Amino acid sequence: MDKITDILTTFFVNSKKNNKKENSNITTQPEQEPNSSSDTSSDTSSDTGSDTTSDTTSDTGSDTTESIFSKKESKKESKKESKKESKKESKKESKKESKKESKKESKKESKKESKKESKKESKKESKKESIYSDLSSLQSNKEKEIIEKEILEKEILEKEILEKEILEKEILEKEILEREIIEKEMGEKEMEEKEGLKKYILKPSEFYKKNIMIINDNINDNISFLGDFLYKLSMMKDVTSIYDNDIHIIASIENKKLYKQMLLDNPYLYFTNFDVKQTLTKKKINELDSNSHRTIYIIDNEILKDKNDVLKTLLDKNIQIIIISNDDDKTSLDSYNLLGNNRLMIHKPNKLKLIQKKFYKNYIKKICNIQTFDEYYDVINNENLDIKYIILKDTELRYN
Repeated sequence: MDKITDILTTFFVNSKKNNKKENSNITTQPEQEPNSSSDTSSDTSSDTGSDTTSDTTSDTGSDTTESIFSKKESKKESKKESKKESKKESKKESKKESKKESKKESKKESKKESKKESKKESKKESKKESIYSDLSSLQSNKEKEIIEKEILEKEILEKEILEKEILEKEILEKEILEREIIEKEMGEKEMEEKEGLKKYILKPSEFYKKNIMIINDNINDNISFLGDFLYKLSMMKDVTSIYDNDIHIIASIENKKLYKQMLLDNPYLYFTNFDVKQTLTKKKINELDSNSHRTIYIIDNEILKDKNDVLKTLLDKNIQIIIISNDDDKTSLDSYNLLGNNRLMIHKPNKLKLIQKKFYKNYIKKICNIQTFDEYYDVINNENLDIKYIILKDTELRYN
């Protein structure tokens, strides 16, 4: 359709141009012959009038048609031009919009890219920071480790120095103690030589082999020493291989309660199996089996009958005999003499001089070589000797 319209418009435009040329030729002709016109005007006036009218009518008709066509064509052209212009404008606008959109998109993309780049940079920076922080933390950790090592080494050195000082102090203290012990022993020996009285140390490793008589004016003192004696035996290293845990007690009804109380007061003793009876006969002793472990027999001297036979029979067994006696009992000396050569008598001296004299008269004078009581009294009350117990080792007077 557009091609047809273009052809028609070109046709009408060309025809219009030709018409205009013809009209211009017609108008120029009377100007070229001005003189002849006047001569022929009268002759030809009628002719020309008719001709011109007919010509003008035809011309005007053709002009009107041409004008109509030209208007249409002009309109079409204007429309075409307007369309072209609108197209151009629309193209321009579209271009502008496309440019704007492209700009916007480019801006967006640039923004995105900038954001991405900023993110990347931030990530890089954060990584760098983390790396730096890690490095700094590593450095700080290394520094801490170094400081801790130094502190530890210092502590170890201080500890070693302290231990050395403690060891040196302990060695010094031991040396001082040993010197003091030696000096004390020397002093005691000198004193013993001067005073004529030796010290006896009550060691479990020594007195577990011996038969013992505990003699005092008070039964409570006897029980008290017996508790200490059994405790020392219990603390002995080889007590389980030497002793069994049985203790056989031959005592009166009155003293029976005291022995049981002693057991209650000393629950830590190794000897826990107490057998308390009132009599001990030769027949019962003969029934005793020969035991590989040593057994303790504690006997009240006042209820012991047939002493010779009973004590001799007990001595033949693996038995340790402990006789509890009162210093008023006149048979105590006989019982002590029956205990054999490996024996001890233990006595706690009374503060009263009269009681000391009685003990001297009944036992010391008869067993030891001390001739007078005054001599005995001066020895046991010597202020230079710390006497807790008077001990007779067989027939020799000693102290503890």
